[in-house]
Amino acid sequence: METADVFQTSPIQKVTSHGHYRVLVLHGGWTLERDMSLESGRGIINALKTLGHSVEAFDPPRNLQEIVKGICNSFDGSGPEVIFNMLLGGEGEGGTIHGVIELLGIPYTSSGVHASAAAIHKGFCRSIMKDVGISCPPGRVMSLQEYKDKGWSYPHIVKAPLEGSSISVSFVDNNDKRNKVISNWSYGEDILVEDYIPGREVKIAVYGGRAMGAKESTFKAPIYDYQTRYTKGAAQHTISPTLPPDVSKQMHMWAELAHKTLHCRGITVTDFRYNPDAPVGNQVYFLEINTQPGFTENSSVPHIAKHYDWSFADCVAFVLDEAIKTRL
Repeated sequence: METADVFQTSPIQKVTSHGHYRVLVLHGGWTLERDMSLESGRGIINALKTLGHSVEAFDPPRNLQEIVKGICNSFDGSGPEVIFNMLLGGEGEGGTIHGVIELLGIPYTSSGVHASAAAIHKGFCRSIMKDVGISCPPGRVMSLQEYKDKGWSYPHIVKAPLEGSSISVSFVDNNDKRNKVISNWSYGEDILVEDYIPGREVKIAVYGGRAMGAKESTFKAPIYDYQTRYTKGAAQHTISPTLPPDVSKQMHMWAELAHKTLHCRGITVTDFRYNPDAPVGNQVYFLEINTQPGFTENSSVPHIAKHYDWSFADCVAFVLDEAIKTRL
């Protein structure tokens, strides 16, 4: 029996008292996810202004001195009281920028240094998840040379260990595709290879350690790759999809466990594959956790939240409040 996803035992509380803060929004940056970061930042800036905060934006270069200068000189030299970090991918998401802000002693949104670094490294994150009993597709990180020499059984997935937003993800089911991946690889010396898990792709949004709800993406391609994700009409999305109750419960519990195990804060989004044709108990697989998810109007976070009567601004207020509470 399958039912619509209804995991929440009680509603997650919205932030009703917003205060008034000088908030510096970091967006843009230098990674392959720059455009998504800029778009997310624009929406956040508008929401923060609606909530009554003083807001400035900073598009940082890849230069430590300029980053520190840009932060400290904001608000006519007064600097920010809170930083809303909307940089995506690489150093902006993986703990490096977080460390700089930590040294400056300024509260900031999303997860801390260690959680961000652990989550963005897919191979390391897989090991942590398996240690706490969360199933991952069979696979491992190897050098590109080893992949070239030994390959992997077909079909499989290849990913760059440190990229997000489906960048670098490829479905490989024959030698020609494998050779194409090898010849076009530009993401460093290492590669993550995983068995392909057929079935359904489901994301779970977690707010402050509690699962908000699920979003299923359906598409014709074998995987939800970069082209499918960002091509209009290539995928359809369902909030609170119909799933077997035990499957829905497992996904929500694992998403919460992943969030808490890494000591994440704010909002995270965890991706799963559900194979209904596999034996019971081996149907759900963790793919990755995103500690700094995109924040466009069509991103998973506001999309899922809207189903539960949360506005875009409600989501922004929640993330900001989590950052402020951390420093109290």
